[in-house]
Amino acid sequence: MVTAKMAGCAALSRPTEIAPEPWRPARFEPAWVETANERNFLAMMETLRQGAGEGRFGVVWDQAGRGKTRTTARWAAQHRAPHLLMLEIWRSSSVSRMGFLQKLCKELGITAPPRSINGCFGLAVDRLLDLPAPDRVVFLDEMDKTPKYLDLVRDLAELSAAAVILIGEESMPALMSGNRRVWSRTLDAVQFQGADAASLMQYGHASAGLKIDLAAAELLSRAPMGGDWRAIKKRLLKLIGLANARRTREITPALAKAVLQEEMGRPR
Repeated sequence: MVTAKMAGCAALSRPTEIAPEPWRPARFEPAWVETANERNFLAMMETLRQGAGEGRFGVVWDQAGRGKTRTTARWAAQHRAPHLLMLEIWRSSSVSRMGFLQKLCKELGITAPPRSINGCFGLAVDRLLDLPAPDRVVFLDEMDKTPKYLDLVRDLAELSAAAVILIGEESMPALMSGNRRVWSRTLDAVQFQGADAASLMQYGHASAGLKIDLAAAELLSRAPMGGDWRAIKKRLLKLIGLANARRTREITPALAKAVLQEEMGRPR
């Protein structure tokens, strides 16, 4: 027999039904996704660290859009290391070496660098020598644009006992091996691969909360420029728009095909 008191207790013990949260449109907020490229880069940096106390080189290379600049710049920012973009003007200008060395000095914290090439170079070397040996690291991005700087950079590495990481595109291995003195001081090189389907899925979820189907991710990663992070971002933004229009976070192969078909139909 169930008493009124017992019935009341039973009613109180029932779990409260929770209403589902209202659907919200996805919003893109870039997130950092660890990739095999980054892991290989960090392994190279550890190799360079083991050689602290002597001038040495590391190389990060492959085609544009593979994440070379962002990965190396992130490490440089975390470790307060200079990260210079080798400018086109430095390749063609008659005062290019001065511009390069003054920029390097400023990256090393020298606010008023000398107005002579020798003065800038000597001060940059001295500033690097003031640092503990493992902390003497310099990144030079798009080095393939300015191959004539290799010997100058070699002297910088040699005199300061610094690790210099050279970043560039497909021509970097040939450029490096063509300069025997630089190549003999190169401890490691990392070739950045294109992003795969798993990385694309992880990026979509971390940046916008999208659940990208594996088949859809494979379609996107195998399409032309599918491993290029710039192309991935543009396609992801389009996918967010399509998903929001359908009030969903699920990215199906059909949605991936729609993005790729629209991309193919655009004038080039």
